[in-house]
Amino acid sequence: MRQSTELDNGYHQIGLGTGNSVTIRYFIELSHKLSKSTSELCFGALPHREHEYMESYADTKMLNHLGWKAKTSLDHGINKTLESLWLKITH
Repeated sequence: MRQSTELDNGYHQIGLGTGNSVTIRYFIELSHKLSKSTSELCFGALPHREHEYMESYADTKMLNHLGWKAKTSLDHGINKTLESLWLKITH
């Protein structure tokens, strides 16, 4: 992995993710399923707001330049987050 000293001094916004596009709806539905939620999802119940995100992805060019690559799938990452939250709640 390359060193962070390759970056210029100053502020750098670095996206963290796979770089693959995921719709917000897909993310919510996947999280809902993996958490075994019984909540009712009512997509479309409210009108879309101006400038509301419908899809999200991380620009990983800087991370890739530094030699970093995502190793965790979205499913696995959500499951690990849910496990961590469950452990905090139950202990």
